[in-house]
Amino acid sequence: LKSRKFPEFSRIFRNRAMRGAEQIIYLKFGKAGIVEVPVGEGGDKTVGWLKEALAAITKVSPSKQKLLGLKVCGSKGGGKVNDDTLIADLDLSSNSAKKPAMLLGTPDAAHDRLKEIEAQPQNQDPEEEEDGGEDVGSTIDLADRPDIVAKLETRFKRANIVQLNEPRRTKTAVFDIDYTFFDLSGTSERPEELLRPYTKEFMTYLNVELGFDIIIWSANSMKWIMLKLKELGLVGDDVPFKIVACMDYTAMLTLSTSELGDDRKRKRRSATFDCKPLQVLWNRFNDHYHPSTTVMFDDLRRNFILNKKQGLVIKPFRRATTSGRSDEEFLRLKPYMAVLAEMDSFDDMDHDNWKRFLSAQAFGHER
Repeated sequence: LKSRKFPEFSRIFRNRAMRGAEQIIYLKFGKAGIVEVPVGEGGDKTVGWLKEALAAITKVSPSKQKLLGLKVCGSKGGGKVNDDTLIADLDLSSNSAKKPAMLLGTPDAAHDRLKEIEAQPQNQDPEEEEDGGEDVGSTIDLADRPDIVAKLETRFKRANIVQLNEPRRTKTAVFDIDYTFFDLSGTSERPEELLRPYTKEFMTYLNVELGFDIIIWSANSMKWIMLKLKELGLVGDDVPFKIVACMDYTAMLTLSTSELGDDRKRKRRSATFDCKPLQVLWNRFNDHYHPSTTVMFDDLRRNFILNKKQGLVIKPFRRATTSGRSDEEFLRLKPYMAVLAEMDSFDDMDHDNWKRFLSAQAFGHER
């Protein structure tokens, strides 16, 4: 029973109807899949209790968990969910194994590794540092090798690309999500607090003022990409910029370190990694986008190993609710993107040194 006029009555009726049957909350948790948490009739159990139960299953501490897709019944805009919210007050009418909520967070076993990564120099992929700083993207013409071409042909057919708006024949900016403009390890209950400062302003500037089309490409599934974008306020009729399309993990390519022809990499325990071949994008939108006018923002250098010239390694965004509030990475990138917007081709630009380029320009103007 649903009632637009009396939503609270609908909730009470529904909860009574569920008595006698064990209620389960379904949440999607990364590659682990669907996590099921039996909550009985709810009673006095709270979202804080739910987080404790999830911690026992996922090894993600309650303080590091973010729950997306849970809303309070009868409240305008869905209501704000916090640790004290009663599970009985949640609108679970549509929650199911097919339509689960979402759990974000890093298991404690991996959290120490994240701290090690944070302690390393910014814009430095930790895998590269082990090699003495060699760039894994230095392999020449890797994308033209027959074995890689064969893999790409398979990706062209299987990639899940969801088009949200009409593409233009224009320059293209491709954005990663996690740690590029979203702090995945943040602990705020409000997703918008985990958004990198100036993200909306930067995307508006690129799309509206400079004429770039925006593509989102994340290693998550498409369902969770769309959920994140919605929770962060990056899609919708009231958003001034338009995202043309979203790409998920199905468009990514798995490579082995042995394929790179480096004996040191071959001996590593971690023998495979995923990357984001922009060839998949160019193949799908071959009448609109071109390698010479595409730039890709990502915090992991290895993601554009097949497209070194298009990659711009962005400083990983972390600590969103503390030091991250003063982050100005996107603000500083605006003049660089303005320069690219005036060019017919980015082929002669070294995106790795965008800060040095801007400094040199500023020095030239001073002279």
